[in-house]
Amino acid sequence: MKQLVGLICLVFSTAGLAETLYIRDTLYLPLRAEPLDASELIRKGLKSGTPLERLGELTDNGYRRVRFEEDNGNVVEGYIHDQYLVDQPIARTQLETLRASLDAATQAANVARAALGEATEIRNAALAEAAASQEQLRLANDEINRITALSVDAIDLAAALETEQQRTREQTAAIQALKAQQRALSQDVEQRWFLIGGAVVFSGALIGFWASRRIYHRGFSGGWG
Repeated sequence: MKQLVGLICLVFSTAGLAETLYIRDTLYLPLRAEPLDASELIRKGLKSGTPLERLGELTDNGYRRVRFEEDNGNVVEGYIHDQYLVDQPIARTQLETLRASLDAATQAANVARAALGEATEIRNAALAEAAASQEQLRLANDEINRITALSVDAIDLAAALETEQQRTREQTAAIQALKAQQRALSQDVEQRWFLIGGAVVFSGALIGFWASRRIYHRGFSGGWG
């Protein structure tokens, strides 16, 4: 009966202590059946960065009971010396995470760059259309001058002038609208380049800060402890 009560207490205390630990950098550690250096090996070498679930308190001789899941789904429990365990992912894992974030930012920048190229093409087309409209306006003015010089009928001349002036006003309004669209596109292009530059600079600064910090801490921390 006492053994049953003790087993129940151990199960509940183990569940309350469950948290993830990691094997330190550049290590391949044995997983033992008991918290003893001479104990049977369950696994000969667990790779650095392997996530382990802590199952209990530290033993008197520095071992900790842990659990992990193998690639095939098999769950294994055993003991590993605590000096080789850390509570954060190893540098390689963190670097891979940062690289994935940088790749995502680069892909987003490429998408933004493609959209920027499309916006630039639209702006160039608008500029070309505005130039064509200005040329049409010049031709219209030339036509007005020609009609004024050649016409001998005042009524017909007035009607022709009114028509050409109306067309001129419409083309002028169209040119103004195209210029406004050009200004809006130019502002959109500038904003997109600013966002792209900010994302690249921020990603580079973040990686530089992380790398320098890792180098600094590596200089003052032990290897095998």
